[in-house]
Amino acid sequence: MKCSQMLRYDLYRSVHKFLRKELYQFGEELSKTDFRKIEAVTGIKNSFDKIVFDLKMHAQKEEKYFTPLFDKKGSTVHKHVEQAHFNQQDELMEFQGIFENAIKTVDDEERVIQGCHICSSYDRFLSNNLLHFNQEETILMPELWHLYSDKELQHVTVDSYRGMPEHVLLVGSSSFFPVLNFLEKRTYLQDLKEACLPETFLEIWKRTLVSEGCFTNDEKSAFAIEFDLPLVGHVADQSF
Repeated sequence: MKCSQMLRYDLYRSVHKFLRKELYQFGEELSKTDFRKIEAVTGIKNSFDKIVFDLKMHAQKEEKYFTPLFDKKGSTVHKHVEQAHFNQQDELMEFQGIFENAIKTVDDEERVIQGCHICSSYDRFLSNNLLHFNQEETILMPELWHLYSDKELQHVTVDSYRGMPEHVLLVGSSSFFPVLNFLEKRTYLQDLKEACLPETFLEIWKRTLVSEGCFTNDEKSAFAIEFDLPLVGHVADQSF
């Protein structure tokens, strides 16, 4: 039986894949942390601070660029789902406080007990975030597909990239490409090409070309042809 659904432009799925990877990796790092050692607790807190930064940036982007899309059309579907952003901020502040308390704790055994509490709390935090991502993908995105064309949705993403500092796109793309499939990488390249100055787009390509896990050899060839890009990257500047 043929699938009648069309492949639509998605505002959420790709970035959620990146955030899920970060959350999973942090959970694995947290589970191995030796809370007897202050330096280990400090290290895991620093890792968590990076997640805090990325989640806050993601929420701010959604509130600035995506929320107005619903408001413009008089849709209220997003109201309940986006409440999770406010709840998330409270959870993040709570976590940072728990980590700081653990670092200040003198007794090793008490710190280990605090570590067990942190691990249990993180499981709940992870579950809440995964549920939120799912709601955005299965409730909010279909509503936006109903209200807007793919071209209009793509324009929103392009605007959001234009609003980012250039160095964020230059550095962040090397972490973003590895979680994407071929079609998602192609869409991301299309969006970057429209959003960036030609020299910035070329610089992103050259950096990611030599960054491990960004592209397979077949993808490099296909994208080089489609976007008229060189098969030469930075670092070693070798042809592929």
